[in-house]
Amino acid sequence: MPSWSSFRRWLYGWRPGCRSGFAGTWAELQDNPENHRLRRIVLKILDRLVRSAQSDGDMRPDVDTGDLALLIALLLRPVPGLHTELSRKSADRALDLMLDSLRACDDNQQLPHQRITTADLEPPADSTSH
Repeated sequence: MPSWSSFRRWLYGWRPGCRSGFAGTWAELQDNPENHRLRRIVLKILDRLVRSAQSDGDMRPDVDTGDLALLIALLLRPVPGLHTELSRKSADRALDLMLDSLRACDDNQQLPHQRITTADLEPPADSTSH
């Protein structure tokens, strides 16, 4: 199966359950060792999908796994004040917009700043607070 299709299917597959099940704060997620383990697994899977789509020429080369992880985190947060149905529709639409913007094409404009990697998502070694 083409890597772009695998990437899209993976994103659509995880989103509904994650979005409805996320209730904790960032500090709670950071403090849980099991969450660290699961995060590493998910980032490895996402990284393989990104690399594969990029090597096939389907995904723009100026994004990295960390960029996508942050976009996914944004999609997990419902917009306050929206009723449930509009919240679901807007998340679906935002995911489609995100995926379209990730496709490699000749007229992609260069993104500002450097790509965000998974290493960038790690807290600094000397960090003692969240």
